Amino acid sequence: GTIMIPELGLSGLASSSVGYAADTYGVAKVNLAAALSSCALAIPQYWLLHRFPSSPAVLAVAGTTANALLLGGVSTINFYVAGLFPAEVRGTSVALYSSVASLIGGLAPMICAAWPNPIAPGYYTLLASTVTSFTMGLSLWMHQAGGRPLQVSHIIDQPF
Repeated sequence: GTIMIPELGLSGLASSSVGYAADTYGVAKVNLAAALSSCALAIPQYWLLHRFPSSPAVLAVAGTTANALLLGGVSTINFYVAGLFPAEVRGTSVALYSSVASLIGGLAPMICAAWPNPIAPGYYTLLASTVTSFTMGLSLWMHQAGGRPLQVSHIIDQPF
């Protein structure tokens, strides 16, 4: 309980900071940074939680880190996804994205529980973050290539 109170305050501050960074540097760059950070920290974070499960310091650091990484991607991803599609298909495309994301995220606990490794959530997070890093990097590359081979920005041009 006492660990959650500062973490909630930090989440509010982090969310505002992520929004500011997205407005300043671009939503794709912020999402790429969050995904790359998640790739680097996923396994060590879950290893620490497995190795020291009752340490308040580890719980506080791991929880805060996980929250910050989650906010880095989640708080701006919907704006990013909406910008990928032209207005004619934007609603359908965002709904489809949300359905697929819910399916992948919703199955995560079941997949991790079936995996006979206590650090399985870290591997799952690493896999998901690697895919996200690749797709964010690819979209930045296509945007910088002037929309070739595919236009990926329909709402804002800069910052992307």
